[in-house]
Amino acid sequence: MEINATLIVQSILFLLLLTWLSRFLFKPFLELFDAREKYIDGARLEAAELQHAAQKNLELAEDKIRAAQKEARQVLLDLKKEGLQYKRSLLDAARKEAKLKMQTAEIELAKEAARLAAELLLEAPELSKLAIDRMLEPEYAPGMPGSNFEKMESRSV
Repeated sequence: MEINATLIVQSILFLLLLTWLSRFLFKPFLELFDAREKYIDGARLEAAELQHAAQKNLELAEDKIRAAQKEARQVLLDLKKEGLQYKRSLLDAARKEAKLKMQTAEIELAKEAARLAAELLLEAPELSKLAIDRMLEPEYAPGMPGSNFEKMESRSV
C-alpha cells in the first residue's frame, strides 16, 4: 500500500467533514438530547412531587373521611338515644293517660254501683214482699192472670 497525496487529501477532507458535522449536526443533536433528558428529568421530578402531594392529599382526605364517619356514628348514637328518650316519654305519657282513664272509669263505676245499690235498697222492701208473697201463695203459677209473677213483671217494666 502506497501512501500518496490522495490519502492525505482524503484524510484532510474527512477531518474537515468531521469538524463541520460535529459543529452543525452532532453538537445540535447532543444539545437536543441533553435538553430532552433535562426535560424528562424535570418531568420525573415534577411527577414525583405531584405524586407525593397527591399521597398527602389522599391521606388528608382519608383522615377527613374517618373523622366524618366517627362524627356520623356519634350523631347516630345521639339520635338513637334521643329516640329512646322520646319513646320512653311517649310511653310514660300514654301510661299516665291510661291510668287516669282507668281511675276515672273506676270512679264512674263506683258511682254507678253506689247508685244501683241505692236503687236496690229502695226496691228491696218491694222485692222482699214479692218473694214472701210468692212463697206463701199456693196458686202461684207463671202466666196465669192475677198471679204475683204478672205483678212483678208489670212493676219492673
